[in-house]
Amino acid sequence: MKKSQNSLSDVFVTASLIVQNDEKVIVQFIRNIYRNLNKNYDYFEILVVDNSSNDHTLELVRQQQRQIPEIRIISLSYRHNLQTAYLAALENSLGDYVVIFDLESELSHLIKEFIDKSISGFDVVIANPTLDNRYSPIEKTVLKFIDTAFIKIMGVNFYPNAYFSGVFSRSAVNSLVKVRNKKLHLRYSKAFMGLTKHYFDYKHMGKKIPFISSLRLAVDVLISNSQLPLRLTTLLGMSASFLSLMFVVYVFIVTLVKKQIIEGWITTSLVTGGLFFLLFAILTVLSEYVGRILTELKDEPVYYIAKEFNSGNTTVSRKHKKLNVV
Repeated sequence: MKKSQNSLSDVFVTASLIVQNDEKVIVQFIRNIYRNLNKNYDYFEILVVDNSSNDHTLELVRQQQRQIPEIRIISLSYRHNLQTAYLAALENSLGDYVVIFDLESELSHLIKEFIDKSISGFDVVIANPTLDNRYSPIEKTVLKFIDTAFIKIMGVNFYPNAYFSGVFSRSAVNSLVKVRNKKLHLRYSKAFMGLTKHYFDYKHMGKKIPFISSLRLAVDVLISNSQLPLRLTTLLGMSASFLSLMFVVYVFIVTLVKKQIIEGWITTSLVTGGLFFLLFAILTVLSEYVGRILTELKDEPVYYIAKEFNSGNTTVSRKHKKLNVV
């Protein structure tokens, strides 16, 4: 069978799968991916990252590897969260374009369409499922409110599922693997800033994601990728300390204006107001320092390179023919 024009180029594709107790679906999923890759590309690999499965998943993948030599297997020593498993897949991928598919997304037949879209000029192509119709009207309203908040705070839409399906160019992968964050959410990563992105809309047909799980994901993503919660704490601390200070001023005014005051009220009020002022002032300062400590502990790169353009000239000076040495 004659392959497409893209397959005749030097494009090397990595299809990455994160598996965890998926013995019922993994064999058919691998075969579907292999069939689509083999049909359209000359150079490819199927990278299977086993997230410490305790069923027969790894054994079944090993059996498929004997029949399909393009399969590579990485078995993690113990179970990690999904985001860490994604990072392991990206770090160990070899392809010019890396495809990551959720086993429930049913998008394996769209591999070529995803990669073609990325080759056309997009560093990141993200599968963007529509909101599940099985959510109640109240749940939909809450999720849409969260989506609006995400757009304003982080500049991206919120999807109520931690799973990810999409394609990364090599430059996008290089940016992502520099982020040493155990809570790396691919859909919301800052490493995508400046990179060209395309959202591929499709109707999600998998099982419904529990509403509570979606809320937990939203909180986790906001805390992991934004300092807004700490900023709100800082503002609340400043407001509370200001109100406490105003209460102290009020006590002084009452002392000067009123002649009959209950014994001990002035002392109690001044001590209470003063201590609350100090408490909230300290909370405000601590919130700022905690925010800076979290930024440093994330160990993120100071900057990300979106594009790099070279002239092709290997010399610094044409006159002296000095070579660039890195």
